[in-house]
Amino acid sequence: MKGIEGLQTYISDGSLRIVQAVAVPRSVSTALARAINEADGQSVFINEPFNRRVRSPDAAANVILDNVDPLLSIATGSLTVITKSMASYMDHAAFTEMSALSESTIWNVSHPLIQMGSLLTRIANDIAVEPGADLIRQDTLEPYLEGVTDYLAHSEKSDNFSKTGWASIGEHYQNKHLIENSIVVDGEELITNPYIILSGLSARLGLKFNPRMVGGWERGFINISNGDNKQITAESAWTRQAATSIGMAALPRQAIDIVKLPAQLREHITEVAIPVYEAMIADSLGHTTVNPVSNQPKQHFQWQNL
Repeated sequence: MKGIEGLQTYISDGSLRIVQAVAVPRSVSTALARAINEADGQSVFINEPFNRRVRSPDAAANVILDNVDPLLSIATGSLTVITKSMASYMDHAAFTEMSALSESTIWNVSHPLIQMGSLLTRIANDIAVEPGADLIRQDTLEPYLEGVTDYLAHSEKSDNFSKTGWASIGEHYQNKHLIENSIVVDGEELITNPYIILSGLSARLGLKFNPRMVGGWERGFINISNGDNKQITAESAWTRQAATSIGMAALPRQAIDIVKLPAQLREHITEVAIPVYEAMIADSLGHTTVNPVSNQPKQHFQWQNL
């Protein structure tokens, strides 16, 4: 049995449970999912079953089934399947169907000015230098901002800033009342207080916290967007840190200066991204009133490499 019906059969007989993470890009979401995958018990992390090629619920369900079927044959008891997808790759129907199958939905966001600093720098390198380049830094980004803004607003890969993920995650979040266990995790809170956030998250998910969730990662992940090609995943600028790391450490990182951004991008951040973030973050684990873009910025994520 395939598709959504096949997943439902496994869920109904207790063979597996799904924990779904929905994220905006550059929000520490892959690190969060890897950390959850280190909890005690049998689990697997499947990254981006919804991706640039797979958009329908049945197709995404088949991707999940193809990867869990071999594991279920050797599992003893229930297998926890952690999925993470970008909100922009899921339309309303896809999100609704996956949420109905998921025992919990985790929303992963970071303050838009911190998230955008990382996203804009990554895109600038890809389009102004070459895919995967790291020559442009956030502090040298200004000459490339017009080109990146045009890419986000009017390109085959991003229309009306769809690639930032904020409009999509905001639309999905409006349906949080349909989700039995809805949990918001702020990436900044996660890396500042990983033990507190991950132990609290474990309790909400019905998992047993393991200190290895913070550091000492042993389990890899299945990266569907690269066809589970481990070499591509390890080399891609979008995924290599997540693929080669064993935990988290903190590093100060400044938010991007919104005054220097092109007007169209400023409008998207102030009219879409920040209102969505503020609505979601009030419900987050470990929520504080500290402003992550103040003169005393919170520490930001750094990969602890092998």
